[in-house]
Amino acid sequence: MEARKLWRKQLQGDVRWVPPQQLFLPLRYLGELQVSKSKQLCRKLEQLCRETSPIQLSVDRIGGAPSDAEAQRLWLGFEPSNELENFRIAIEGCCRELKIDADKKPFGYRLTLSRSSQPQTIPNLNVKNNLKGFKVKGISLIESRTGQDGPSYHTLRKFALSGESR
Repeated sequence: MEARKLWRKQLQGDVRWVPPQQLFLPLRYLGELQVSKSKQLCRKLEQLCRETSPIQLSVDRIGGAPSDAEAQRLWLGFEPSNELENFRIAIEGCCRELKIDADKKPFGYRLTLSRSSQPQTIPNLNVKNNLKGFKVKGISLIESRTGQDGPSYHTLRKFALSGESR
């Protein structure tokens, strides 16, 4: 990501960048699932994704958490999307049918780019035009594992958004 190279120069200290293959926008946290529930969910997601066309997203801004003035995380935020919200509601419906506990974490239109142990002020970071609008063509079921160096994420299954049934 070209923008990342520019941002690296503007941030100070012990910034740990999330590897590109570990970047994702969490649509739903599932918690621990039994293998049988996981298989059932995969079948439902496969059908849902066959019925869903690629989703248009646009990057809105770059910010810090807990705040831009004392950030320990740098995030990339997306403009709210009716397409994505409807898709998330459909995923929630699949989970409800399978009696998977409700997601307790609120959805945020953002993904984490970096972490730092020292709070810092986020400089004014620009979003390049090529990040302004793009199509999401698939989703992944991702497992989180806690390790000595923080969480690591492993793709269990990928699903293409094809919109074939519409």
